[in-house]
Amino acid sequence: MSNDILEYEPLYEKLRKKLLEQIEVEHLTSLPNEKELMTRYHVSRNTLRRAILELTKAKILRPIQGIGTLVNPVSDLKENSLILLIYDVSMPMYQQEIFQELLFRLGKSKLRTSVLMIDKDNVDAEILKSHLTECDAVIIDMYCSFSPLIRNLVMQCGKKRICLRWDATPFQLSSVETDLAEGIYLLMKHLLELGHRKFIFLGNREDSCRMSGFSRALSEYGLDLSCLRIIGWEWSVKSRERKIGMASAHEVLKTRTDETAIIATNDCFALCVEEAALLSGLRIPEDISVAGFDNIADSAYFPIPLTTCSGKTDESIREAIAYLFSKRKINEVYHKKIVPELVIRQSTGPAKRE
Repeated sequence: MSNDILEYEPLYEKLRKKLLEQIEVEHLTSLPNEKELMTRYHVSRNTLRRAILELTKAKILRPIQGIGTLVNPVSDLKENSLILLIYDVSMPMYQQEIFQELLFRLGKSKLRTSVLMIDKDNVDAEILKSHLTECDAVIIDMYCSFSPLIRNLVMQCGKKRICLRWDATPFQLSSVETDLAEGIYLLMKHLLELGHRKFIFLGNREDSCRMSGFSRALSEYGLDLSCLRIIGWEWSVKSRERKIGMASAHEVLKTRTDETAIIATNDCFALCVEEAALLSGLRIPEDISVAGFDNIADSAYFPIPLTTCSGKTDESIREAIAYLFSKRKINEVYHKKIVPELVIRQSTGPAKRE
């Protein structure tokens, strides 16, 4: 008899139970988007929305326009609360795009925003304290979190705070981190599968996350970091990202020997490499393959669309906002690692054979 009852249980009810299980097992603070859930559970949009509606009625979920569907929000942060966004004046393009999207999402959700652009190396502590006093919660960019003064003031403000992009939990800052090691691993494996064996990395040798991704992929092919030549650059707040990128791109091409693929630390630098290569008469990807990281908007619309790794901006923002609305206490450090997605475009192809 019980089997007959189970057989006729509505599909949305079965899905409701599955979603509850997912929330509990994965410790979710927000649900993935509709497309991901429909694919995962093989259900229609109507079935999914009915299941979410039932969980909303039970006060387990709370959909917020422009943000997504949050899990177990609490009442201390309201929809008209003031969220302070702190970002550094030298913030690179991918961080700019994240914060632009943040502003848009927060506006759609009826949350108010206050934006403070700051020079992390020359902080006006009184102005920062004033902003922190007035806000209800704080979202801080990766570069500002490098500053001990900014970190300490944010931690002392008594408000929920979260850092985007990297793991700042050692500094007692909740974080939504992009898994850089996994992203580089995916990019490198893609290039290795195309037959590339000699590479240039336009980036920082001290970047342990990216270097571990390179090592992991190379080791699977019986190779090591001797296949990877690293070219760094000097960063300056007064120098624009494109200026540094173009200077580095010309250095890469001037010193290139038998390398058949170039991986840049971000898309802006990778697009500079593309531009310099095309101007020098090189064909992409026939003569040289180029890959970046972050999937900024321009990467899809360059003359040779760029292969890259997406840091999943939507998911990062959703997790950050969900944390601010969650039951977690202010001093309970939260960490979420977002696995990037490989985006293959026309800038990478089979290695050139001599």
